Amino acid sequence: MLVGETMSSLELEERKRLLVEMREQLLSIVENINKELSKIELEEGPSTQLVDPTGKPLAKVFERENEIVFRIYATFRVPIDDVTVKNFLIKKILDGLKDKGFSYEVHDVEGLVREIVVKGELTKEDVEMLRRTIAWVILKSRSGGDGNKRKAQ
Repeated sequence: MLVGETMSSLELEERKRLLVEMREQLLSIVENINKELSKIELEEGPSTQLVDPTGKPLAKVFERENEIVFRIYATFRVPIDDVTVKNFLIKKILDGLKDKGFSYEVHDVEGLVREIVVKGELTKEDVEMLRRTIAWVILKSRSGGDGNKRKAQ
């Protein structure tokens, strides 16, 4: 179609029909995505947010029977070899819980901590201590603390 030309009513109707059809296809795709997300959220169970002092979310927290999972948001860079992670979180906090009969896993993706799982019968105090500690570790790494300046020995 050249500039200045107008569409016939048949061409307009056909174009409208195609756009409506495309919209319906997109709505169907969005509906399917929402259904899949709902299934995943049901499988993960209820969650809470781990937030910084200003209320900014740091991680999603799943508390299940005898397990707590901290899933750190991808916007935060917490290197697995960060001294705060290795020397404080793992050696002092998580290994300390291990000595009390708990188990833990620290999962990383491309060298960045993405998930921390602690298993065992955690008390309310244990959960709060973990929440405070992990929030501090995330903030320390984000703020450019020692964790971003040198690796753990």
